[in-house]
Amino acid sequence: MKKGVFLILIIFIMLLYPNIVFAENNEKQESSLFDYSVVGTTDTFVDLIATPGEKATFSIVLRNLGELKKTNTLFVSDGYTGNNGGTMVLTPEEATRKKVGSWLNITEEKVTLDSREEKVFDFIISVPQNATPGTYIAVIYLRSAVIDGKESEKNEKGIGFKINEAYSLSSAVIIRIGDETTYDFSIQDIIEKKWIKDKDLVFSFYISNIGNTYCYPNAKIFMYDNEDKLVYEAEKEINIVYPENTCRIDFLIPPEQYVQDTYRILLLLEYGKKEIKSISREFVLNLESKEVDTAIKEIEKEKQKNDNAGALTEETIYKIIIIAFLFLVVIILLIYFLFFKKKKKA
Repeated sequence: MKKGVFLILIIFIMLLYPNIVFAENNEKQESSLFDYSVVGTTDTFVDLIATPGEKATFSIVLRNLGELKKTNTLFVSDGYTGNNGGTMVLTPEEATRKKVGSWLNITEEKVTLDSREEKVFDFIISVPQNATPGTYIAVIYLRSAVIDGKESEKNEKGIGFKINEAYSLSSAVIIRIGDETTYDFSIQDIIEKKWIKDKDLVFSFYISNIGNTYCYPNAKIFMYDNEDKLVYEAEKEINIVYPENTCRIDFLIPPEQYVQDTYRILLLLEYGKKEIKSISREFVLNLESKEVDTAIKEIEKEKQKNDNAGALTEETIYKIIIIAFLFLVVIILLIYFLFFKKKKKA
């Protein structure tokens, strides 16, 4: 009886083993980055009022909340706006300190902390005497070069991310000088047509913040065919765009609009705070039959692939049969040892 129960227990452990290992691996995972906070505020960014020719100060604290000793790189850069708004993620090699980044006393430092250790960094901002009124932005980055023992992955610009475990975080340092703020934008005379994987059509535009403060503009696109009929429109709220920065805006065009034609594209940009301003620019763009046909074929291929993935393959059916057979064996063994063995002893 004991041998039978022991055998059944072994079979169950074998079936459950992959799940047990997976759970253990999840427990061992730790964030590669230190905990980051600004001293004296719950905000994740720094917001200071400064005066030309004077100094301003703030402090940050880094904490290793994990169980393992870790090394991160703390560095400062001029602020750059990423595609579709927000802060561009940079590596230390890509950072520049030609503008506001040069105002800060700390530029780059490798920080190693033991488990539960913390360290405070005091920043001093030296504002130039000739600084004009407006909003100035530098960015503090915290970066881990490795995660789970592997080198971080590079993307088109800067460093990559992984779900729940970022290689890098950024914190803006906003320096406000004077009360004079101006909101102003321009739209560049450029439109890019890109096919992602030959099937996803993207229109890209470039806008520039020529005001002296940051802003959260709103972009709208209107697409007219050669008969001047509105065939598509879309709207996108853009994340923060830094002053003196150019930002790319991408619009994904739905497959229903993949028709050979010459289109008139209108981009409307709205911005400002209390008083909303707007500017617009028109573009002419052709969709050629060859690229449209290729896109439609690729969409059909992907649809077919997804349909096949949704159906049960022979391999999946085979695995289900094996698992069902194993459970059936376990049940038969259990019945045998519980009932037939008892009868034998009787």
